Amino acid sequence: PVTRTSLRVVAALLFVAALVGTWHSAVIVRRGAAQGTLTTTIGERGERWTDVLAAATWVKTHTAASERLVCNLDPLYYLLTGREATRGFEANPFGLFYDVSGQLPLGTTEDALAVIRRSRATLVIETPDLFFAEGPYLKSRYADLETRGVLREAGRAGPIRFLRVP
Repeated sequence: PVTRTSLRVVAALLFVAALVGTWHSAVIVRRGAAQGTLTTTIGERGERWTDVLAAATWVKTHTAASERLVCNLDPLYYLLTGREATRGFEANPFGLFYDVSGQLPLGTTEDALAVIRRSRATLVIETPDLFFAEGPYLKSRYADLETRGVLREAGRAGPIRFLRVP
């Protein structure tokens, strides 16, 4: 029979295992962030804070104050550059994290273009979005638009790309 003592022992062991796992993950993330080596599963490096600051400087020196940005981290770029910034997608959170039906949680390339046009953006900032589920979808949409000539690369700051809307 299961006793209170055995339940407490099992609970304590599970707690210790969870604690060790969390500590190990924190060490890996902290070390990777410090070295700038946090990567996606395909080996892409995430941005460092210095990359974000360099990107903000690039935006301030290569755009007019009246230009509008489309980016995933819109509040951050607004605060760092003073440029109006909007999120480059309208997400379906359920589709993004749980739906396995094959639906496009950020919509089609045409939907992405509609967001860019509606916001009257002149620059799209493509970031690695290492910890954002929408990152791969955004990259795919922007790549499609780049191939079609709707966006063209205007510069880089580390792993961050700037795409002009002609």
